[in-house]
Amino acid sequence: MEEHHDHKCRKDPPPAAPERVISQAVAGYIRAAQRTARRRRARTATALAVITALVTTATAIAVVAAVQRSATLRQSSISRSEALAAQATSLSATNVPRAMLLSLQAFKTWPTVQAEIALAWASGQPLRRVLAVAPVQRTIESVTFSPDGETLAAGDNTGHVSLWNTATGQPTTTLNQASPVCSLAFSPDGKILAGALRRQLAGPKRRRD
Repeated sequence: MEEHHDHKCRKDPPPAAPERVISQAVAGYIRAAQRTARRRRARTATALAVITALVTTATAIAVVAAVQRSATLRQSSISRSEALAAQATSLSATNVPRAMLLSLQAFKTWPTVQAEIALAWASGQPLRRVLAVAPVQRTIESVTFSPDGETLAAGDNTGHVSLWNTATGQPTTTLNQASPVCSLAFSPDGKILAGALRRQLAGPKRRRD
């Protein structure tokens, strides 16, 4: 009688002892590698969180410092404007030219209420006659202050540019241009004064101390 064998029910023999040892070693290595990877990910996440917190803190400190600095500069400008306006008011009866120049400088520094009042008073004064340095009638077209606030430049319709000392209220220099001066501007260091003429651009002029 022929013997039939069912291969589906056949069981493989258990692995030899060395194979079990190798399998266990590989499984242990894999588990150790996984634990190391998890720890590394945890450390990376912690480092990123710390860096993010430091960046956020530094940004907040920078913003606060910028706001405080802006507030300090604003208050300094306001205080200076008020002081200039008060000085202009005190000189309104004794030194009209200087008072007018100080009121303009006060308003340019910061448009405080005191500066507006002083400027309103100055606007009612005969600016054209005060700034005129010749008997002919001139119309002031443009005025500007030097960066240090010590000099005021005034350009008129006859092509003259007058430089005024804001401390004394007196003219110091007169520059002659070929056409009416409609705009003036000092360089950041205050050493060069540029003027725009109605028909051409005036060349840079060196400020005379």
